[in-house]
Amino acid sequence: MTEAELVESGTLFYGLTADMLSIYLTATTGFLIVSYMVGNKLSRAQLITISSLYIIFAVISSYLAVGYAFRGMTYMRIAAEVNPDVEVYATNVLPIAMAFCLFGGIIACLKFLWDIRRATTE
Repeated sequence: MTEAELVESGTLFYGLTADMLSIYLTATTGFLIVSYMVGNKLSRAQLITISSLYIIFAVISSYLAVGYAFRGMTYMRIAAEVNPDVEVYATNVLPIAMAFCLFGGIIACLKFLWDIRRATTE
C-alpha cells in the first residue's frame, strides 16, 4: 500500500470508531431516559428486555469502536514507517482508556436503573 492509502485507511477506521461511539451514545441516552422516566414502573419482563437490549447494543458498539481504533492506529503506524518524516501520534493507550470508559458507562447506567427502581420517597 502507498502512504496515501495507508493514511486513508487509518482515517476510515477512525471514522468507523466515531460511528460506533455515536451508536453507543444513542443507546446509552435512550436507556437513561427510559430509566429515569419509567424505570420504577417497569415490570420484571420489561426490565430484563430493555436491559438486555441495552447491554447487547452497548457492548457490541464498544467492542467495535475499540477494535476500529486499534486498526486505525495500526495503519497510521505503518504509514509512519513508510515515510519517517511524517509525525504520527498513535498509541494503544487511547483505545484501552476508551474501552474502560465505555464499559464503565454501561455499568454506571445499569446502576442508575437499579437506583431508580429502589428509590424511596423522602
